[in-house]
Amino acid sequence: MMIVEEIIYSSYAKGHHMWGLYRRNMKLLKTNFEALVWFEVLYKLLAAVALYPLLLFLLDFAIDQAGLVYLTNSNLQDFFTKPLSIGIVFIILIVIVIYSLFELVVLSICYEMSRNGEKTDVGTLFYIGVTRLWKILRPESIALFFLVLLAASIFNLPFASSLVSMTVLTDYLRSFLGDHHEYYIIAAAAAAITIYLISFLLFSIHYLIIENRKFVDAGKASRNLVKGETIRNALRFLVWFLLVFLVIAAVYAAFIIVAAYIVKFIWAPEAQAAAFLSGARIINQITMLLSYAIYTPLVFLMVSSLFYTLKEHRSEPHISVIKHGSSMKIKKWMDILLVLVIIISFFLNFNTINLSLQSGILRNVELVRTPAITAHRGSSKNAPENTLSAIRIAAEEMADYAEIDVRGTKDGVVVLLHDENLKRTTGVDKNIWEVSYEETQRLDVGSWLSDKYVNERIPTLDEIIKYADGKIMLNIEIKTSKNSPDLVASVVKIIGDNHFEDQCVVSTFNYGVLNRIKELNPDIRTGVIITVAYARYTRLSSVDFYSLNAQFISRDKVEKLHILGYEVFAWGVNDAAAARRVMSIGVDNIITSDPLLAKEIVYTASANFFVLKVAEWVFGDTDLKPKSVRNIFLPYW
Repeated sequence: MMIVEEIIYSSYAKGHHMWGLYRRNMKLLKTNFEALVWFEVLYKLLAAVALYPLLLFLLDFAIDQAGLVYLTNSNLQDFFTKPLSIGIVFIILIVIVIYSLFELVVLSICYEMSRNGEKTDVGTLFYIGVTRLWKILRPESIALFFLVLLAASIFNLPFASSLVSMTVLTDYLRSFLGDHHEYYIIAAAAAAITIYLISFLLFSIHYLIIENRKFVDAGKASRNLVKGETIRNALRFLVWFLLVFLVIAAVYAAFIIVAAYIVKFIWAPEAQAAAFLSGARIINQITMLLSYAIYTPLVFLMVSSLFYTLKEHRSEPHISVIKHGSSMKIKKWMDILLVLVIIISFFLNFNTINLSLQSGILRNVELVRTPAITAHRGSSKNAPENTLSAIRIAAEEMADYAEIDVRGTKDGVVVLLHDENLKRTTGVDKNIWEVSYEETQRLDVGSWLSDKYVNERIPTLDEIIKYADGKIMLNIEIKTSKNSPDLVASVVKIIGDNHFEDQCVVSTFNYGVLNRIKELNPDIRTGVIITVAYARYTRLSSVDFYSLNAQFISRDKVEKLHILGYEVFAWGVNDAAAARRVMSIGVDNIITSDPLLAKEIVYTASANFFVLKVAEWVFGDTDLKPKSVRNIFLPYW
């Protein structure tokens, strides 16, 4: 404690104590705050629609060239033994470094103008940033690549921490390294060396950009500037990190608590936990994006402020090559271009990310996936199975899919029905192909479950698709029969007529049906349902996914199917233990009669301790189990 007091007192006596430094931070931030905000918004949107797809394309190409289809924990090591894979990963790192470096260049320029009292705009920042980036990318500045790469974990801490957590990298390294303690010692030493190098080269980028020095000279100048200030700098950064963290944490905590009370007053008690966890995931994602957007400029603000403070303290002359200099003509066209890019990026960015998760390369990377939840026969626990009410409740319970069964009536209408006979659900002892659609509409399929559903009717597939469009995806199981020869063609036609291919999958026990579906419409994703997996069940060309009985699924089967390029659906998941088991072995879709329970289990695994405590505080005793929760607070911290 005495050491800290001496440091603070000494700093105060020299005229550059911490709080004065932080006031300087606020001044640098305030002068060009509007331009800085617009730059960060634009740059992050550009990353979403340009950098993000490029990196996914490179990753997809690397996986393909490695002879793999699905990247899993089991083949990750094999992936990195391929020279081409290593080369492509290196290219990805170069792209990330250039992206990060340009942001640091622009931030340096922005804060330099703020120090000089010059107002600027986002167009000018981009224009000067591009010219300065081009000039510092000299052959002799190759070491800058490694410096930025080392600094990325500090300047992009939220991204780095989320990457580690999301990919379970620590678990992989633990299983890979095992009990070889020498590797951990080497890793700790490497981390210490990294921090040491960054501390000495902290201001190299400023000397490169602002004073136009060569990299070697910039490194020497940075070392001289920080000499004797290492402990003070560490203390200053620690306090600043804590302040930034507390602001983000306070906002995050407020949103989580407000969301919990909104759910408590709007949702039914049985759905509150799942609804809250779903809302918490959205808040986590928004917090993550905000952290990505504000963390780097705030951390680099401290670096810039400290750079100016130490130069003044050492009476080092301030030299700047930064000129405001873009002409009004250039500025005008630049502003118009930036506005157009922002508008286009805003509309494209969500779609790009969503598509990559739903149908792009990320569907083939096991480490970043979360299993989808399918309500078996709709929400069959709370409503009559295969009815509009069951589908509506499944959507309200936030299931990702509703699994439905379809059969054909006497007059060829495709309706929802599991059994071939109507006896169990309607009391009428007739087969569905023996009655017309008009006759089915006089049958009550709801009163057997509850008086609440008296006069519930058998719906058509077309009705269900029109209701589900944009609300919930469908897993359409075709119940084949020789008495309904046109059923498959009719189902394919209904899907096509409603342009519903991207919102459904079709499954069946009859593999021959899948061949017919692919012939009629190859855009429909198809899956074969298997009760017991045996023999050469993977040699099926018309299959996009396998729907396996949860009782017979093993991690080995799941990993083999993933490596072959298939998704794995698990059906018959009707209790918490089964849901936890199939999720732990990496299935892609959980088909259950209790989607709320499954949703809680899946989302609990990605929640943090604070979210679960808020749930317990607001909703009382819940079934949420915090045992597998890795993170204490904030999305990935």
